[in-house]
Amino acid sequence: TNAHESIFITDANCNIIKVNETFTLMTGYTSEEVIGQNPRILSSGKHAPEFFSAMWKDINETGFWAGELWNKRKNGELFVGLMTISAVCDAKGIVQNYVALTNDIMYIKQHQQVLERMAHYDVLTNLPTRAFLANALAQSIQTLPHDQSLAVVFVDLDWFKNINDVWGHDMGDRLLVVITQRMQAALREHDILARIGGDEFVVVLNNLVHADDYKPVIERLLHAVSSSVKLGEAVLQVSASVGLTLYSLARYSQVDNTQTSVDPDQLIRHADLAMYQAKLAGKNRYHVFDMQNDMVLQME
Repeated sequence: TNAHESIFITDANCNIIKVNETFTLMTGYTSEEVIGQNPRILSSGKHAPEFFSAMWKDINETGFWAGELWNKRKNGELFVGLMTISAVCDAKGIVQNYVALTNDIMYIKQHQQVLERMAHYDVLTNLPTRAFLANALAQSIQTLPHDQSLAVVFVDLDWFKNINDVWGHDMGDRLLVVITQRMQAALREHDILARIGGDEFVVVLNNLVHADDYKPVIERLLHAVSSSVKLGEAVLQVSASVGLTLYSLARYSQVDNTQTSVDPDQLIRHADLAMYQAKLAGKNRYHVFDMQNDMVLQME
């Protein structure tokens, strides 16, 4: 009665015969509402039939099961519980009851989700971080059709340090948020924009049907970054040095006939090298990675 766990007891046919007060607090159902009901009244619909088959296999073979189970409260809200189910047998080994104990771990799950989001999304701009980008780029490479290309674009803001030095970091952060929103608006639906450093961004342009499909997107990105931004009484302006590298199976096979894939970090490094060339050439422009000439720069 005073247990902190939700407890319900069923008969051998899995009809509920008793619940405690914590069960009512956790699920919203009173004792009168569930007595005689099957525990399926709590079903969330999130588990496949195979899940319950495996659960009952354990109970029938060992008399016990423990695991995480999604259930639904009376008000329709889903929650996840850490549950144990025990079979209670008589002296002859025949099941008389099943006893289920549940701890609501929804708060723990939500906390885990917050931590995972902090690891994969930038707090200021809400953009994916480098950790998320690596996985997303690897997935894009693996699923890229043979007749299409993708572009990895490295964007470095020009003169952004001056903004921080003159106007302060708070103003610099506000400018970053505006520029991020503008860059997102310049991209296509399936493109990926990530922030990997203070004023450094990486864009993945997916599903390029033609070799030069990246050009209008890059022009929009350059315009989005270089357009002035009015923040209060201040009018701020930066530009971008942009480097990009193209990837397709055909393109990399020309370099190495045995190569069928590429390391995502390698593509980012190549785009970074191309960005450096754009910055050397005068900023506010883009440079496409040259497999021969820019590789010499990398060796140096």
